[in-house]
Amino acid sequence: MILYYHSNYAYIGYYGEYQYIVIPLFTLFFFNEKYIHYGSLIISIAAFYLPNIYWKLYPEQYFGYLNALVLFLGVFLIVKFFKKLNNKNEQLLEIEKNKVLEDKILLEEQQIALKELEQFKSHFFVNLSHEIRTPLTLIKGYSSHIVFKDEDTENKQMMKKIQNQTQYIQNIVDNILDLSKLEENKLTLNKKPVDFSLLITKLYTDYQILFYKKNISFTISKVPNVNILIDEELFTSAINNLLHNALKFTDKKGKVCINVIYDKNLYIEIIDNGIGIPVEDMDKIFTRFFQSKNHITKSQGSGIGLSFTKNLIEAHEVFIKCKKYS
Repeated sequence: MILYYHSNYAYIGYYGEYQYIVIPLFTLFFFNEKYIHYGSLIISIAAFYLPNIYWKLYPEQYFGYLNALVLFLGVFLIVKFFKKLNNKNEQLLEIEKNKVLEDKILLEEQQIALKELEQFKSHFFVNLSHEIRTPLTLIKGYSSHIVFKDEDTENKQMMKKIQNQTQYIQNIVDNILDLSKLEENKLTLNKKPVDFSLLITKLYTDYQILFYKKNISFTISKVPNVNILIDEELFTSAINNLLHNALKFTDKKGKVCINVIYDKNLYIEIIDNGIGIPVEDMDKIFTRFFQSKNHITKSQGSGIGLSFTKNLIEAHEVFIKCKKYS
């Protein structure tokens, strides 16, 4: 009404009638029914032409042309086209949004399922470890009491192999149980000051004969005389795992080195020129049950050694990483 008043009474002759074009444009944005759109367009065109027919507000030639009609129709159709295009894009966007939400829900469900599977595997191995532990203890106890005559060398060697393999299984079982305790925060670290030089030197001495038997060069750098606050038993177990891996994955005539760097912070490096780890597996080697595929892991290994080591190291608020030396 205000527009009608301004155009036909208050400001006659100022071509305010062109403002009627906004009426159908508003309906495009606020209503979805086509009859409202085209009905408002017809009304706006009628409001533009009819007052002049009855009251002769403008010269005849002004309303004799169809330029105003073309203008109204053109603007209306252009805006309608872009409105339709915008609606289509919004629908596509909504479809993509729903798809992303569905993918997110699916991903969350998969993560939950993987977590449950991981927990099942952990509980399974823990329960199995408890079951294995008792017969292992009995086997170790009975085998240690078997006595052979001095000349019975072959049986002595066989018994030694049995004891070694039993100890190997025992270590796996103990690692699994300790790992489960770490995850449940039930493994208490008994930290105390330890002579680092004495600890590393002892480990080096213990492994010297094993590397020598495999014809592997085993060296150690100069070790600083410092005390560190650790749980000696668990920290030693972690370094043992690293040295055991170096021994297992380094071929004869290979090289293994314990390199110690002390510069405000203490760094321990176990360096070897063994079979190596593929670049794509570098980020996975500390993942439980993961094993990089090679001829050694096919025949032995549980895939928990390095995961256990990482957990022990991080429990001491120290970090561990793997990198490739050129």
